[in-house]
Amino acid sequence: MAALTGVAALALFLPHSRRQSLLTGGATLGAALFLGALEWRDRPIVIIATLANIIILTVLARYLGRTRSEATTGVAEPGSQRNASSQIGNVHVEVRTLPMLASGEMSADFCDLRSTSFGARLLVVDFMGKDTATQEKASSLLYQWARAAGEAPGLGDLARRLDSLLAQEDLFAKALLVDVADDGTTTLLCCGHPPPLVVEDCAAHPLSLVSLLPPLGLFHLVHEDIPIYATTILLTPGRRLLLHTDGASDTPDADGAFYPLAARLGSLDGLAPGECLDRMAAELRQHMQERARDEALLLLIECTPPSAASVAPLHSAPREEVAMATPWTEVGQAAS
Repeated sequence: MAALTGVAALALFLPHSRRQSLLTGGATLGAALFLGALEWRDRPIVIIATLANIIILTVLARYLGRTRSEATTGVAEPGSQRNASSQIGNVHVEVRTLPMLASGEMSADFCDLRSTSFGARLLVVDFMGKDTATQEKASSLLYQWARAAGEAPGLGDLARRLDSLLAQEDLFAKALLVDVADDGTTTLLCCGHPPPLVVEDCAAHPLSLVSLLPPLGLFHLVHEDIPIYATTILLTPGRRLLLHTDGASDTPDADGAFYPLAARLGSLDGLAPGECLDRMAAELRQHMQERARDEALLLLIECTPPSAASVAPLHSAPREEVAMATPWTEVGQAAS
């Protein structure tokens, strides 16, 4: 009978959703009531104490589930998409989302930015599905990312952890994992996601990736221990990196034409990052019109001179030493 308290306590240590915590607690309480009815005459005090403990633990697990969900704060989160501007050290990140969502709506495209002792660490996700169950898994993914981002020294380990989480749920998601150090050294892992665009000298071109990985949750379909290689690029002043989800490049207009993302990005290179994305977002809205469309997420990253940088009060956590290349060379490295 008393062992049922331990079952309810398990919810405190697992990244369950609040609904799962209530279901676990309710099932445990039901079992305790059934057994308590059989043993009431022999151990009434033990039964009362057990029931009280199960109720307390269930309420506590539900509260922690809400706290964990709120703890995954970043540039944007599932269900709370917004435009944002963030500065971590010398790293400046601008974000625009399309369409802007009404209160309570859920988005399949989201991102999370964190300050760690490895530098600025960023996750961009294009999740499959918008139902409540998928939303809960997306929140769980963000919670695991938030915990691991401050611990794992390499993006390879981070990718494996997130892949394992989604594989257990038979889900998958296209994703980009990015580390940006204050000196502009930027390391990327592309997991089934469109490659970022490098912007310099009023021109934009796709980043040449060393290795394109499957979406998170599908690594096992390629190899049980798939090798992971990261792409490294140096963001010097005047060089920017645009990360985007499918909706920005793959949504046709009424005539079937696609938005010229690279060409427009290059022509707007002289503008400040926020103004550049505001222009692109306005053009994309006009391009999409009222037709059925995918969501779109735009992120523009640049490294500002140290004298112009300010530190945003985000989470703190660790920094990956990467092999340096010449300022305009993209190189590959094995990701731990």
